[in-house]
Amino acid sequence: MRQFIYPLFLFFTSSGITDVTAIDEKSTDFALAGYLPDYRLRAYLYPQIYEKKRISTTRSPITDLILFSLQPHARRFFGCCLQEDHYELVEEFVNSTISSPFSSSPSIRVWVTLGGGGRTEGFPEICASSRLRQRLIGSIMNLSSRHSFIGGIDLDFFQPRTIEERDNYLLFLTEAIPQWHHQGLKVSLTLHPRQGRMIPPNVYKLLDRIHFMTYDMIQGNTDLDSSSYHASLSKVRQAVEELLQDGGGLETTPHKVLLGIPAYARHLRNPSQVKTFGEIYDGIQKESDSSPNSSEKTRKFLFGDADSTLHTWKGYEWESPTRIQAKIDLAKELNLGGVFFWELGQDKTTNEYPRGILLETAAVASSDGSPSLLETSGNQGTTEL
Repeated sequence: MRQFIYPLFLFFTSSGITDVTAIDEKSTDFALAGYLPDYRLRAYLYPQIYEKKRISTTRSPITDLILFSLQPHARRFFGCCLQEDHYELVEEFVNSTISSPFSSSPSIRVWVTLGGGGRTEGFPEICASSRLRQRLIGSIMNLSSRHSFIGGIDLDFFQPRTIEERDNYLLFLTEAIPQWHHQGLKVSLTLHPRQGRMIPPNVYKLLDRIHFMTYDMIQGNTDLDSSSYHASLSKVRQAVEELLQDGGGLETTPHKVLLGIPAYARHLRNPSQVKTFGEIYDGIQKESDSSPNSSEKTRKFLFGDADSTLHTWKGYEWESPTRIQAKIDLAKELNLGGVFFWELGQDKTTNEYPRGILLETAAVASSDGSPSLLETSGNQGTTEL
């Protein structure tokens, strides 16, 4: 399971989607972003584009689609994993989000991730060489010229093993970001909790976004209780508050930070065992079908009840809709720029939630002026998160 996630606010024109309009750094928009790996891209996008009977509207809840990913090599171009036909399908999807013939802007902003779990092997050598750094920077600029709907670059490589590697990585960022900005591209950097102090304030100033991977915070507790949950609200709050500490470089620009939400479950006793939210849903569905006396809570969960508090099953724990509500409330409380999911293909689509239970839950929860999911369900009680 990849550890990381979150995008930038860009707008495009519908005529070939060629122009990228710069955004106000202090935009009040709340981003709802989602990573989409190359190995799930077709399975996720085909239904979103073509299943008109099941998905009655072409508008997607996400504001930012982050394509994962490209793996750079020191001696050649990108070895994997996004391919030309992936970009063609993404462009078709983006065009399908234009809300009306009179609108010039798709509702989706597209990013491409560089690196990521298992795809960062070439970075130490590349960042240590001025020639290789410039070649990688130029390769990204050429890619965005060929596919003009790409508006942002998401860098998922910052895991230095030595001080020299850290300094080389920072040198790459200070060289790359201004050149990509000049081309009209925005730039985000993924960070794990407790990595924030490794980035100097001047680099934070250059960056447009921080995708803060507030999950996989595993501390060795193997008891079957929520204190070992890798993305608990208390752990997330602590991590974000540490990132935003005075003097760190982000205390005056918290809107650059997007909070990461996992769409997968880890086993509490053996965190290496992972199931997607969709797999959990299907497992509960199978049990419910074989048992006529399934509980009301399980029935609500299976049918996409927006206030479902079910978040554990057979030792696996995940983000329930009420937990997502709480994460979004926290992001707004701390003036963050939004949230992101790792990853969209792990969600569960149903007839009631054709875009995905977790994603649509987050969309309602993040909408300013909309009643919360808890209010619409009529449940005024409190839930342990």
